[in-house]
Amino acid sequence: MRRHTHTLRVATNLRNQMNGYIAFYHGKQIEVHAETSYKAQQAAAVTFKAKKAYEVTIVLAEKDGKPVTHSTAGL
Repeated sequence: MRRHTHTLRVATNLRNQMNGYIAFYHGKQIEVHAETSYKAQQAAAVTFKAKKAYEVTIVLAEKDGKPVTHSTAGL
């Protein structure tokens, strides 16, 4: 039972390391949680059944459990 508790703790820690992303592809949009934007792009490409993963656009939406706001003020 102690080993099972450790496994659960590791899974919880991994979930905390994952960031939230929004993926866009041909007018469709989904939410993806992954450790990196690359992994999010790969997962979204599979979900969208995209022929090329680089055609999927990824935007960071949540980091460390907090929402990320993107501003166009610097443009």
